[in-house]
Amino acid sequence: FQDNVQLENPEYILKTNYLNFFSKNGDAFMYGPSTITSEVSKTYCEKGFFNTQTKRGYAVKKSRIKYDDRTIFEAC
Repeated sequence: FQDNVQLENPEYILKTNYLNFFSKNGDAFMYGPSTITSEVSKTYCEKGFFNTQTKRGYAVKKSRIKYDDRTIFEAC
């Protein structure tokens, strides 16, 4: 999927420019500016992976996580 892709479920909203999604195992590969927003955090990256079933992932490029009053940046 490409151009303003949005994947929603009750726990979070994933928005990205380009998404490779595999419904069988829930793997989502994001390319370009991407955000995963939940009630408690917001993750931004420009390249990353997120498994929608396990809710685990990683950011590869220009990542940051806003959680409560903290922001965690990618260490480069």
